[in-house]
Amino acid sequence: MSVTEKFSGTVEHSGERGTGAFIVVPNAVMKAFAPRKRVPVKATVERYTYRTTICDMGSGPMIGLRKSVCEEAGIAPGDNVQVVLELDEELRTVAVPRDLQSAMNAAERAAFATMSFTHRREYVEAIESAKRPETRVKRVALAVEAARKRIR
Repeated sequence: MSVTEKFSGTVEHSGERGTGAFIVVPNAVMKAFAPRKRVPVKATVERYTYRTTICDMGSGPMIGLRKSVCEEAGIAPGDNVQVVLELDEELRTVAVPRDLQSAMNAAERAAFATMSFTHRREYVEAIESAKRPETRVKRVALAVEAARKRIR
């Protein structure tokens, strides 16, 4: 079942260190996705589309905006924007680089696979964006350690 909702919102700064931002999702929009509270969506903000999840970080439902999303959409905190949210029912996968695959044993690979799509994507993006080989090696080690901590 395809659900698509449109609304206007204001880009808010996350208030934490860094460049994160968010847009509050109105309750009327959330009713269309009920009974779910955490909803995977394809969000279009000012004609830029990306995959995210509606979540509640303690002050109501919102969609997060990474610095790269704000840059691509040409938006900043304080801007009033048009938002389209479409229920995202596609499988969320991350292509794991060979060096990360080979650095993990079977249990670590299985643990890495249990991480959320966002966490897996962030580890992979960090590894692939490394400019120096030694930085890449350090980032692979961090991802392996994160997977190892998930093994019970």
